[in-house]
Amino acid sequence: MKSELIPELHDCLKLTNLQHNFSDFERFLKYVPATRSWAGVLQHHCQDEFPAFPTDKDTFLLHLADGMASNFSRHRQSYKGADFVVKKIWNPNAFKQDRRLREDDEIIELLKFYAKEPTFEEFVNKYKNILESRAEDAGAGKNITSLLTHLTLTGKFYRFFVGARSFTLKDEEIIPNLNSISSLTKLKSEQWQIYLMVCKLHFNQQPFRARDLNIFELMKDTINAITKKFPDNILFTSSDELLIYYDDQSVVDEIKKEIFKNGFWLSTVWVKKALSEIKKADPAALVGVKSGNLLTFQYPTVS
Repeated sequence: MKSELIPELHDCLKLTNLQHNFSDFERFLKYVPATRSWAGVLQHHCQDEFPAFPTDKDTFLLHLADGMASNFSRHRQSYKGADFVVKKIWNPNAFKQDRRLREDDEIIELLKFYAKEPTFEEFVNKYKNILESRAEDAGAGKNITSLLTHLTLTGKFYRFFVGARSFTLKDEEIIPNLNSISSLTKLKSEQWQIYLMVCKLHFNQQPFRARDLNIFELMKDTINAITKKFPDNILFTSSDELLIYYDDQSVVDEIKKEIFKNGFWLSTVWVKKALSEIKKADPAALVGVKSGNLLTFQYPTVS
């Protein structure tokens, strides 16, 4: 088994009409890939109905990352029934067809593709039509986020957990049985804290000539530069806002430098919470009512 686990590949069975808990997978067992990414497919849950659970640091961190990604990509309101197709509020007819793989030969092809240890980019190139149209949560009313979005967020959180400076996880803490992993998940979710911050860019100019509109292009370039520098710390961007998370103040310091360098100033609303609290709460409520803090960094000097 090779060493690299690609976190974005963990929800393999959601591309198919098979049960996510492997309950109807037996006829495909001889095609199971012997790769680290497949270990992530098999071991990213910690529940009785699943056949496996995390057995090492990589799969444990993937388990946590999957939970965090679900929290930020799932809508809480649901109705009876299931709908596997993404519903876009602004374009409800964008996806009409359930494109999941149904034929055995299609599923075998998917498993053989996993055995080649594809990158996430290669995976998306091959199955983009399914990833964009398949709802991450098929519960009626919850089917507003694509599987592609969920996988992307899981990758961000996984790499963040792996590289976080303030989080510690020792090999000996991973005791491979269900109760121990459940307890460890609870422990780390209560111990580990992250900052969640909304950043809004501002400028002091008052554009009134056509060429003054270049300020908006500069703002766009600034946000793009920040996104490129901190891809795994950014959950959302708009024309003038960033939603970021971090465990180390140096991330914000670097973002400030990039913003001030181009003459903008920054207002922020932030909160620091344990993972368990963020998973239980509505992130919008956490950012606003829960934090109650508005940090306006020192304005750059305007000549």
